[in-house]
Amino acid sequence: MIEKTFLFWLIEEGHQDPANTPQSHTTAINRSADIGFISSDIAARLTDLWAGNRAQTYYQDGIATQERAETMLALATRIHTQILHLAGRHHECICE
Repeated sequence: MIEKTFLFWLIEEGHQDPANTPQSHTTAINRSADIGFISSDIAARLTDLWAGNRAQTYYQDGIATQERAETMLALATRIHTQILHLAGRHHECICE
């Protein structure tokens, strides 16, 4: 949940009062863009991704589909591969 990572950063850097955290997942994303941590384009893309995938199935506003599951799995796999590449730790990965 990238929005929780943004929220943590906002609190840690003093941009968000920890006693008054946003009630929306997308608020942390948009607030991060407002202060320049991420671009407004990235914020919009992350918000669309959240709304189109997690929000619809988690809150049952939409029906989980095989296509949606396969797309999210492909994204997670690419991110995982990129992180291993950047960290230079392919040999430590226990994934098959």
